[in-house]
Amino acid sequence: MPSNVKTQIDLTENAEIKNGGNFVQLSDNNVERLLGDFDKEKADLLAKLAAAVKVVDEYQRLKTTFIANVSHEMRTPLNAILGFSELAQFSDVTLEEMREYMRIVHKSSEQLLDTVKDVIFIATLDADEITVVDNPISVRSLFQDLEEYYSFFGEEKFTKNIQLIFKWPQDDLLFTSDFDKLTQVFKKLLDNAFKFTHKGLVEVGYVLLLDRTIQFYVKDAGIGIPAEKLDMIFEPFRCVEESHSRQYGGSGLGLAIVKRLVKLLGGQVQVESEPGKGTTMRFTVGYRPSSNKIIL
Repeated sequence: MPSNVKTQIDLTENAEIKNGGNFVQLSDNNVERLLGDFDKEKADLLAKLAAAVKVVDEYQRLKTTFIANVSHEMRTPLNAILGFSELAQFSDVTLEEMREYMRIVHKSSEQLLDTVKDVIFIATLDADEITVVDNPISVRSLFQDLEEYYSFFGEEKFTKNIQLIFKWPQDDLLFTSDFDKLTQVFKKLLDNAFKFTHKGLVEVGYVLLLDRTIQFYVKDAGIGIPAEKLDMIFEPFRCVEESHSRQYGGSGLGLAIVKRLVKLLGGQVQVESEPGKGTTMRFTVGYRPSSNKIIL
């Protein structure tokens, strides 16, 4: 404080502050009020600081989890590609062995590409650079496309102990939405269902709700999700298993992408699960009837 400013505060009697020749009288009540306001502001600042520190800590944790998950998802297929391509160079490799090595290299390459595509895609979603392109959609043709896709790639996606079934009413439902993004949501949910289901049914269906929305669902008979994990599975880079010795792979981006895509389509995602019994993923899409011709 400058030497030409004299300040004197007496908390027991009326106080007087002199600053540049101006006098301000403060009563006991005024001093207590000012000190109380100061304490309140200090408490508010400390609370905001604590909240900011918590956000930074969570960001650091997510960054660490992301690096661990993505590095694992990239390192594993890269090791397979390098290892089996090296084995294929030996002169004593039989044709059958060569084909198996190339199959593993191809599958590992696809796994690596999927991880890179997911990282790029969620960054694009977060930057609001994805637009919705409406198309006339038939639920029957949508389900038939998915059924054909998984019947062709089924051996790569799930074991013979799993049966994929589609359920829908006898009358087809025609509506307007983004066919490609809707298909992407289903594939993410189905891939997840197959990953965590060892045997039993994976069921796909829908219902038309009273509020004029379509609710699709993917139901599996897998390992289920603990109740305390349900709130975090749609966060980026989060997995039910977050230890370094995870049994199931995954970058933790699949369900985060699903949530963002469904929101983009004007809907919401819900999850019901019971450990040891399975999981049901439901998501809604606004029902806008289509009178246009469906291109199959």
